[in-house]
Amino acid sequence: MKIKNQFILQLKLSTDFIYRFDRASIALLLIFLWRNYMQIAYDRNRNPLRVGAHVIENGTRNVMVIKAINDKNLAREKIRAAKCVVCNDSNEYYAPQDLILLGH
Repeated sequence: MKIKNQFILQLKLSTDFIYRFDRASIALLLIFLWRNYMQIAYDRNRNPLRVGAHVIENGTRNVMVIKAINDKNLAREKIRAAKCVVCNDSNEYYAPQDLILLGH
C-alpha cells in the first residue's frame, strides 16, 4: 500500500513498532525542538533579534545591521548580558540588552 506524504520510521525493539510521521507532525516536532533547544537573543525591549535585522545601539544614534549572533556556548540566562552580537562587519561585539530592534 502506497502512503502519500508520510515518512515511515521503523524502530526494531523487542517487538516491531512502526511510527508514521506526516509533514504536519514533523513540522510540530521541529517547532518544539527549536523553541526548547535553540538560544534566542532578545534586545532591551524583549524583541527577538535575528541576523539581518536593523538595530540601534542604546544611547547613540548608531544604526547597524546584525551580521551574526554567537551564542553557542552560553547559558540561556546569560545571553542577554553577554557580548555576542556582531554588527556591520566590525570586530566589535555588542550585548543584546544594549541594542534596540528597529522593526521587523
